[in-house]
Amino acid sequence: MTSLPQSVDIAIVGAGLAGLSAALTAQRAGLSVVLIEGSDRVGGRVTSDVIDGFICDRGFQVFNPAYPHAKSLLNYDLLSLRSFAPGIRIVDGDHDKFLANVLRDVTYAPAMVKQLLHGGLQETSDFIKFIAYAGNATITSRPAVFETDARSSLKQAGISDSFIELYLRPFLTGVFLEGSLESSRRFLDFVVEYFVKGVPALPADGMRAISEQLAHNLHSDSLHLNTWVHRVAPHEVVTDGGTLSAQAVIVATDMDTASAWLGIDSRGWNSVTTWYHVADGARAQLNGGKPQLV
Repeated sequence: MTSLPQSVDIAIVGAGLAGLSAALTAQRAGLSVVLIEGSDRVGGRVTSDVIDGFICDRGFQVFNPAYPHAKSLLNYDLLSLRSFAPGIRIVDGDHDKFLANVLRDVTYAPAMVKQLLHGGLQETSDFIKFIAYAGNATITSRPAVFETDARSSLKQAGISDSFIELYLRPFLTGVFLEGSLESSRRFLDFVVEYFVKGVPALPADGMRAISEQLAHNLHSDSLHLNTWVHRVAPHEVVTDGGTLSAQAVIVATDMDTASAWLGIDSRGWNSVTTWYHVADGARAQLNGGKPQLV
């Protein structure tokens, strides 16, 4: 590994997805870049481990190829994306329901129609209102929307509490990592927009393939692993390997580390536990052979 230069246009601290993306964007703009990472590999939480021959991502993650910035940074063919079915299945002890994008897979249409007929007028009305909400979320040219929390935004769209609890909260809790739907309406709109525009997928080699591809596209002397940062300033980064001066410094670390360096309060974390299971049966025996998010 090369030693740190004395000065650079852009110094980036943290080689997670944000840091890697920033480094590649700056490099493409013709700027000199140094990306500093304290651990021995890139990716941050967007990485994978191989356990007993299985590729296990760190936490539940999926990738939506419709993300516009991802299209500009990644080669999807090299990722060999494996797509999920375009919808989610919501199961508990009392019901088994689908929330599917029938425009992307018409085979879901009969089940969706049967489900709505069984649910009655209220559920049908709610579903139509949610479709309208989703359609509005895809209009990227609209003026800045009012800010509120996700639950309030859905209720202001006329969607009933029962529909939110039955269909939307189970799905959104897994995205937001909080069950009260207190997350930003803007984040809700982002999630809904790309639920409509794209189908979630996973790279064949796990989510680590995304981070590794970004790192591979950087100049060989740009990335510095196993380099601990002690202090950051607007135009300076102090590391184990020396002091680096820069025209600009980007802090792309986790929230607690960034807060400590910048002298601001950390807002705390939402947490989740991911369980991995090995199925005894063949893939075709699971969920009718469909790669379904449940």
